[in-house]
Amino acid sequence: VPVTSADILLKMSTHTLAYGWKPTPDTESFVKLLCRMSSDYLLDKISEMRFDLEESIKQTASHIKDYLEKQYGNEAALRGYGDNDIFLISSIDCDNEADFLGECQNILDASREDYSLCEYGIADAVSVYPRRAVKIASIFEKHIQPFLKTNFLDEANQ
Repeated sequence: VPVTSADILLKMSTHTLAYGWKPTPDTESFVKLLCRMSSDYLLDKISEMRFDLEESIKQTASHIKDYLEKQYGNEAALRGYGDNDIFLISSIDCDNEADFLGECQNILDASREDYSLCEYGIADAVSVYPRRAVKIASIFEKHIQPFLKTNFLDEANQ
């Protein structure tokens, strides 16, 4: 029996992830699409990236340390250059990228350190896919795709 459905619906105890594709039987079967799609493509379809405050703070602190180490070498760590900025950034409590970047900019602008020579942005707002969606994409790639390729791909090629 050919697989013609162009929908993925994943029900979990707390929420549902779903996406539907426009059927394209004249160009590619749904099974072929499922067999060739990457986990990143699937993630993009079933979920949205979300702002990760903790990871944003870690990345921004790392950028501060790296930049000041490039400017001052080992002296930066010994003298605690940037420690106050990292402390203030670590205390930011917000739920979106714009607010995080704005608060970081205020802290960096008021800092006694000079970040103006930095060739890249010190503040880094990080967004990630929810863990459950990442897990589902991983299961799809490791288990479901091989099953589909083994059991349905020949049928889809006819």
